[in-house]
Amino acid sequence: MRRGFTLIELLVVIGIIAVLMAISIPALAKARESARRTVCRGNLHSVGEGAAAYAGSWNNDLPIAGGNANSIYWFWDITLQTGDLLVNATATATRSQPMSARRLLYCPSNPVQNNNDLWEYPNQKNAMIRVIGYGWLGSRIGKTPLGEIPPNVRLFPPLAFRSKWGDGPAPAMTELAFDAIISEGGQYTDIVGGSPLHHTTSHLSGHEPAGGNILYCDGHVDWKNWGGTAQAAGILAAGAGVPPIFWVINP
Repeated sequence: MRRGFTLIELLVVIGIIAVLMAISIPALAKARESARRTVCRGNLHSVGEGAAAYAGSWNNDLPIAGGNANSIYWFWDITLQTGDLLVNATATATRSQPMSARRLLYCPSNPVQNNNDLWEYPNQKNAMIRVIGYGWLGSRIGKTPLGEIPPNVRLFPPLAFRSKWGDGPAPAMTELAFDAIISEGGQYTDIVGGSPLHHTTSHLSGHEPAGGNILYCDGHVDWKNWGGTAQAAGILAAGAGVPPIFWVINP
């Protein structure tokens, strides 16, 4: 005659299952984040391919265009026209449709950033701009609230807005686009801007940055681990109150 499990046996089984879950869940989360980093790297590489292809047809110029420059406050803000140039150039380089190429402008670890309200974002004067998911260091045409990046932020290679493909004294160390590491009041996960949507750093380890992928002006992409603000250059956004800081990890 078969007997059922005793209470002690059931507790032992439940305990074993709990231990296995405690071991496997962090490992699965780590594997998912590793996969997202790989996709993110591919996104930036595709953006670089698009920028390089565009530059090859336009006297080495990056895909940038004028527009509502007075609406550019943060480093992921670009004009409507620049956003469309980037999407079309990336779509051409990757042989994809523009709607598919648009997602390449957003990090998969920060999917909330990719939404129509930010892609067609009106500022206070209802002047439309594009808000993407990566910091963009292509030049802005016209006077913007961002102004120029102060030269003392980092001496070499200097952080600056670029207008040409392969620009900078050392293109392989000169950033063109970067994963968003953004802070406000010393925290990285609840950043308030003009949109009802609160923003966050893309790749997190708990409540701290894990690091980020960076597209350089020679077209290659590297992952950089976060080593704290002492190993990164902080560039201040513009806006009312205390604007956030975008961090670019040093080469």
